[in-house]
Amino acid sequence: MRVRVGLGCLLALSACSRGCAPSSPEGLSATYSYLVTPSGEMFRLLKTGPFYGAQHEKLGTMVFYAGATREVKRIETDAETLVAALGPEMQAAGEKALMVGVNVGYDPRKAFSQSDSYNVLFALADGRWIRVVRKGDGPQELSGGGTTTPPEDPLFPFDAERTKAGAIAAAQWVALLDSQDGDAAVAAMTDTFRSQVTQAPGPWQTVLARRKGLAPGRKELYRMQTRPASLTTPNSSVVTVAYETPSQGGGRVLERVAMVCNPKGCQSAGYGFQPVPAGTEGVGAQRALPMGRQ
Repeated sequence: MRVRVGLGCLLALSACSRGCAPSSPEGLSATYSYLVTPSGEMFRLLKTGPFYGAQHEKLGTMVFYAGATREVKRIETDAETLVAALGPEMQAAGEKALMVGVNVGYDPRKAFSQSDSYNVLFALADGRWIRVVRKGDGPQELSGGGTTTPPEDPLFPFDAERTKAGAIAAAQWVALLDSQDGDAAVAAMTDTFRSQVTQAPGPWQTVLARRKGLAPGRKELYRMQTRPASLTTPNSSVVTVAYETPSQGGGRVLERVAMVCNPKGCQSAGYGFQPVPAGTEGVGAQRALPMGRQ
């Protein structure tokens, strides 16, 4: 899952920043991105992209992850947990339908791996993501039986300590913005991010001004460990932390902080600030691709 770093993150969040899994440097299959929810559940994300209806019209976004269970009820519960983390971001991007797809049997060590898949569809209604219930009786579990654990990626394993360190550093950096200590926040940036801000200060000052309308009550949505293609050093990674923050006018704002982490510590490499719209009824959700196992 690539993360755009630098000034481009300030005012807009790209689709790629929330789901484009990079290819491994040795040309094997794409590596994981690791999303951790506030409750501590970790998801091995594979990729995201649009999904289409019968007339090839875009209906929404699909998120794929490597699953560890074949039990459909548990898959549906996991999908709801993942949507709770990613839903505000998808809503801020204007999505009305979200499909979570699980691959059971995926192996990142192989160029091709056989896997069973199952999709769970959600539609946006009154600002909430509601799971669309399947018609008829679905399978109780995917073929193969039992529970399986996805193999670890030897090229980019999950680093729980570094992800935690990135989340702590992100919270400290956002606190500098809350205290309106812009100079200290700039000092804690990567050289590239700091250079972009100092050379083009206008957008940065606009963000600082808009943040004055935030209200207390920020909550973390997720923290994610990724390895974008621009970081070729094996021990480097990006930890992105997403927050949902209330505004004084009663609305919600999505904040995303990208921290570049290495053994020497973490520095801010990008910041996103975007209002979350109130949301309307999901469009076309009932006309989506067939749900369930494919």
